[in-house]
Amino acid sequence: MAVACSSDGSSDASPVTVTVRAGVLPDGTGQLIGGARPFGEAATRETLHASDRVLLGQSPPTPHGAGPPVVLRSVDEGRSWRLTHLPGLAGASERTLWAGGGRAAVLAVEDVRPLDGGTAVVRTSTDAGKTWRAAVVPDPNGSERLIGAGRWWKGRWIFMGTAERGGGPAAYAAIWESNDGVHLKFSPGVLPGAVPHALDHELTVIGDTLIATASGTTDDVQTWRTVDGVHWTLLEPGVVATAAGPLLRQGQVSLDAGRTWQPTGPIGRLDGLTDASHVGSTWWFVEDLSTGEHTVVQRLVRTDDGGRHFRRVPLPRRPRRCTSSPSPDEVLDPPRKVGRMLAVVSSCTPTKDAFGSTGPPEIQIRLSADDGHHWFTQPLPSSAQTGVPVAVTAATDHLTVAIQKHPTGRSLAVVTVEVR
Repeated sequence: MAVACSSDGSSDASPVTVTVRAGVLPDGTGQLIGGARPFGEAATRETLHASDRVLLGQSPPTPHGAGPPVVLRSVDEGRSWRLTHLPGLAGASERTLWAGGGRAAVLAVEDVRPLDGGTAVVRTSTDAGKTWRAAVVPDPNGSERLIGAGRWWKGRWIFMGTAERGGGPAAYAAIWESNDGVHLKFSPGVLPGAVPHALDHELTVIGDTLIATASGTTDDVQTWRTVDGVHWTLLEPGVVATAAGPLLRQGQVSLDAGRTWQPTGPIGRLDGLTDASHVGSTWWFVEDLSTGEHTVVQRLVRTDDGGRHFRRVPLPRRPRRCTSSPSPDEVLDPPRKVGRMLAVVSSCTPTKDAFGSTGPPEIQIRLSADDGHHWFTQPLPSSAQTGVPVAVTAATDHLTVAIQKHPTGRSLAVVTVEVR
């Protein structure tokens, strides 16, 4: 079933056509989830692009903490999905997905036997998630180890996790590497200056530099950089990374991996900048603004001169129910290039607090035909106006958004916005 509508947008020369098709997830899938989000990233998109056309995602673990070793794979921008079974042990209590450039990795803590804390297992793919190989993480010194992040970088796999050092039980941020995704080396090992009890990990890239980030039990964040994967530099405290690479600290942004910093002025000082994207010569950021104890509205920020000047960019009004709510919760994706236009996908929950939301998220797609100076809201059919955006694909002439209609349901609405 497909439903289409069209809009001239802001220019007769750039007509827009919207098509909605029904999508479905495999039996037993439930909520579609993807990899762990980088620190501070606000996006809710839950699947990852292994290549331009291939999406990968996962199902959440069972209420008891374990789940089957499978990956969901779509080759048609989210309309249909297949379960791809992974080799190795059967139960995973934690699982992180990374995908990009035709490669993918699933990093898990596998339950081995009763009362055992589990062991880290890595699975990698070189064909965009079609087939997988398993690798066991080497034990550096007879200790517990965990891998929580990985990516292909400069011709090899880099994995980040934790390992004990010496005879104590404390876990420190550490790096493994592999040329083939099967044989891992504990190299260079524990990162310089790593503090004990690291919990969350993330690897991001900007330019020729790899960024590693870890947080601890006290919510303190440590960030390192490297240009060769061997020599790592610990950055000053309070630095976090976005998925697109820019580093953030209170009131400042770095676009060169922390070598230089630019002040953002009054922007980003209260709740901070979060997500980012790079389109042409413009860096786009998302700025958080707290509207209540548990609610946030997000705004769009741009810099066109390498971070010397930042300015907020107004977007069309939110849906009526979100506008009238005293504490809406809004999530923006930074702009993506689609043909001659820029596109921003957002979702807005009327009210969301400790007691839950008052209604389903409402979807908006904003488009700009003049490099983000003016925006209009693209009308959507009723079947695509609510839900959770779980995948966004930006192609040369169209934008596709897969929307999960219910958190535990199998049905999807796959919206294609064609720009001619």
